[in-house]
Amino acid sequence: MVVKPSEINQGRIDIVAVTGDTHLGGNDFDAKLIDFLIKKFKDNSGEDVKNNKKAVFKLREAAIKAKEHLSTNMHYE
Repeated sequence: MVVKPSEINQGRIDIVAVTGDTHLGGNDFDAKLIDFLIKKFKDNSGEDVKNNKKAVFKLREAAIKAKEHLSTNMHYE
């Protein structure tokens, strides 16, 4: 969304319209990150952990932590 100076009124921003997927960057992005991490893990170790609930939980935590870190930084390892 682009906010024009004329839409800022005494420090208040009036939202005129919001479009798009309201979950984008949320659960769907987390799922893509987890899928990516599962594939990378399988490529590196040969082990498929997609049905291991504990491993997927840890990957979900790692994905969320990475996403949060990347919202303010350019790199995360």
